[in-house]
Amino acid sequence: MLRLRDREERPIPDRPRIGFIRLDGVGDVVDALEAARAIKARFPEGSLCLVVRKELADFVSKLEFVDEVIPVDLDLYAPTRGLFYSIRSVFRLRRLLLNGRFDIAIEPRGDPRIVLAMLASKIPHRIGVRSAGAGRLLTAATDYTRTILESRHNLSVAGLLGAAPLEDAFQLQTEPDVWQFLVRDYPMLMRPFFLVHSSGTMQSRIWPVERFTAVVEAISASYNLLPVIDGGADAVADAAKIEASSRAEILNLAGKTDLIQFAALSEHARLFVGNNSGPAHIAALSGCPCVVVFGGANDPLVWKPPGEHVVAVANMLECSPCDLRYCPDPRCMLGISVDDVLEAVRRLIG
Repeated sequence: MLRLRDREERPIPDRPRIGFIRLDGVGDVVDALEAARAIKARFPEGSLCLVVRKELADFVSKLEFVDEVIPVDLDLYAPTRGLFYSIRSVFRLRRLLLNGRFDIAIEPRGDPRIVLAMLASKIPHRIGVRSAGAGRLLTAATDYTRTILESRHNLSVAGLLGAAPLEDAFQLQTEPDVWQFLVRDYPMLMRPFFLVHSSGTMQSRIWPVERFTAVVEAISASYNLLPVIDGGADAVADAAKIEASSRAEILNLAGKTDLIQFAALSEHARLFVGNNSGPAHIAALSGCPCVVVFGGANDPLVWKPPGEHVVAVANMLECSPCDLRYCPDPRCMLGISVDDVLEAVRRLIG
């Protein structure tokens, strides 16, 4: 048995039930997968359960190192949520964690609401970060400085359990039939193509759609690649604008694919070009060369998808990083030109 040097001094069983909790966005969950994989390798006889928002449950359930998934119908980080929602969320999450019967719970974000639910569900070993007073409720914690890549931060939290990064690089791989069904439904995918993701959940992270149109035309003409526009329901309007105004032939899949299908597209794409978003992190983890437009709202030194095949196009100003969802004067995004993005493309694929 492993014994952590914590205030409870309770041993961890050889076959622990482990709950890894990430209730934020797609990119945050994807950045935590390497750490979850390392924890499973540390406790191969244990059971690893990912606790994620319900819209991500099917996606992460396909991962070979995941034994179980608990889908959570909560949106803790929507800007309109108030105190009552937070209090109610603690009780709802407590019930879910009690049902999980976990020996260990890991929460790398430092959300005091989640940590409180971990404590209230009487999980013996609560692992996380010292943040907003939450560290006092944990049995083992590390600092959250936001000076390293988020993926490395997740690994540092996993290291509190003795988990170490694995030597073989993790890469998303979908089942072959996912790609086969896509090609059956969209035969144009047999041609060499690149992915475009022009949407996002935060206005401060969205590059102008007119500039995406110019990039689509330039890449299509210079590299003889088919532009494939993808994304969820929030991408439909922008995708229609690009398709209507571009002279290039385009396959518009916005609103027509799920995260698993997007991962399959990323495995076969020659390139991804898009905003800093969850799909960018999926594409990067699938091994696809990625050009990610950051602007200056978020620091790419922290939030860039990891890998040498990823180039972040950023424009950090005196107010950066602001971490704002909405910016009335998005000078950082507007300061990135079409040529800036195309130069990043040339650095990646020649």
